[in-house]
Amino acid sequence: MTELQKRIVEILSRTDRGMSAYEVWKRIGGDSSLRGVYTSIEALVRKGVLIETLSLRGSRKIKLYSVKR
Repeated sequence: MTELQKRIVEILSRTDRGMSAYEVWKRIGGDSSLRGVYTSIEALVRKGVLIETLSLRGSRKIKLYSVKR
């Protein structure tokens, strides 16, 4: 697991609700690109570490991610 992936899992494990990739990126700060966060999250979903769910915010569908427990 990369350092970025570890940070993403750490951030998501501290919350009870799912977070969007953008929200995770904002929590990380300026150390990583948004594209890098998306790529890492997609890899973690494929590995079964994270769960992806869809949520409606207004008329938009948002992908939310949480740690598989």
